[in-house]
Amino acid sequence: MKQLEKFKGHRMVWVVVALILMLAGVGVQTLLRESFSGPAASTQPKSVVPVPNYDPAVISPSAVSDKNVSKDLLLKFLGQESQKMGTVLVDSDSTLQRLLAFVSQLEPEDMRKLAVVAMSPDKPNNERMLSAYMLSHVKKPTVLTFLRKISLHPVANHRRGERLYEEELVIRAQAMEGVKKFLGDSEVREKVADWSKQLREPFLLEHWKQILKNPSTGN
Repeated sequence: MKQLEKFKGHRMVWVVVALILMLAGVGVQTLLRESFSGPAASTQPKSVVPVPNYDPAVISPSAVSDKNVSKDLLLKFLGQESQKMGTVLVDSDSTLQRLLAFVSQLEPEDMRKLAVVAMSPDKPNNERMLSAYMLSHVKKPTVLTFLRKISLHPVANHRRGERLYEEELVIRAQAMEGVKKFLGDSEVREKVADWSKQLREPFLLEHWKQILKNPSTGN
């Protein structure tokens, strides 16, 4: 907890920046180490890992059904993109646009699948964080159900280790970011009013309070 104390006086905008940096090729462990502990001591240049070949058909409209993205297609896309989070990407803007294009086609069942991944400690951490990131960019109000599930999902205790505990907080904080664009709706604000009473982690409670104070018009 001593590391999380450092964040009490700060806005939590770093969560969004952190996940965007991951999409731009900053590895998860490096990202979290620098986010919670400051820049890494080593100044040695990182080796460039070849970016896995990307299959354009994964997000091609013809590859997506009218009702929802098939489970295999969704998991394939998630796996491909999460692999790139530990690489140096040539065009991070292209990566972001690719993600947003895919996100725009998600339906409730797809959102549910991503939420399950985000809340599953046994899943690869890159996939969990990417799932939360993708859901936070969905513009359909139906995503609020799944953002709530992730945000309020109980955090594993510290026996898993402090680093893993902090990663759990980042996943939930990112899900909370996805609520911002809906807070202009009074009905939504009323529905999420009880979140503060259900959050048990000081870090997440503070993050949520900041979001309520500074709502956004969208991602």
